Amino acid sequence: MTIPHPRHPEQPPAPLSQQPTVETVNINNSLIEIALKDGINDYNFIPQLLVTKGFHITMLKEEEVNLETAFMRLTKGIVQ
Repeated sequence: MTIPHPRHPEQPPAPLSQQPTVETVNINNSLIEIALKDGINDYNFIPQLLVTKGFHITMLKEEEVNLETAFMRLTKGIVQ
């Protein structure tokens, strides 16, 4: 999922990376990209956490995974 990063485009917000359900947090072209750990489907905590930390969310979008990407992730041949 991606969220526009309004403040420091080079730094992911620390509270996200400290969450036990979050696998990775990256910044890509001023967007925050968040990958949750396997089996985690509820990400309601993300906007709640960011808003309480002073972020203004303009968009929250779940990444669509195509068949090739799903296969590569499943076989651990993760591609960017």
